Amino acid sequence: MSPPPDTFSIVIFLPETIERRFRRWAEETPGASWPAWGGHITLLPTAQARAPLAQIQERVEAVCARYHPFEVRLAQPRAVPDWTRPRYHAVFLSFTDQDDMGMRVLRRLQEELDQATAELRSDLYPELKRTDFIPHITLALGLAQPEADEMVEQLREIGLAAQFVVDTLWMVVFQQDGESEEVQRRRIPIPLAAPAK
Repeated sequence: MSPPPDTFSIVIFLPETIERRFRRWAEETPGASWPAWGGHITLLPTAQARAPLAQIQERVEAVCARYHPFEVRLAQPRAVPDWTRPRYHAVFLSFTDQDDMGMRVLRRLQEELDQATAELRSDLYPELKRTDFIPHITLALGLAQPEADEMVEQLREIGLAAQFVVDTLWMVVFQQDGESEEVQRRRIPIPLAAPAK
């Protein structure tokens, strides 16, 4: 039996200090969820590779070479419908100002990555393409609306925010171990262009 094809996603991982702070918050907050493999902003959701991963990586590198490091600040908690579970809600942390420069850069970057790799991948969650791309950090999934609203209120009170400079994207490759069927994650850093002088 042939091994399953590689799947991958393109994300921005949170810096270690922010990752620790958010993980601690999630551990202390009922209903919160935090990915074991690290908090992140997803630019391309999980997709199946239809070409060698090296070819996909080259396309991503070509896009990244056109971007210099830029700052993002996510500080606006929002309760949104949870696409993974109908009738439930997720809690996102997103941009306060929809016209924020960091948000505009992220949207443009995501659009270019999507176009550059479209023919080389099959999206595992095509339903996500039917909604506008909203850069965010996921803080909870599968909550009833009252729980989600309560969490948003708590987040507003404590002012949880993530502000950092994006200088690297990550290609996360998911490979299934044939014997144990455990999914292994491999992170490939793809830096943006050097800062403008």
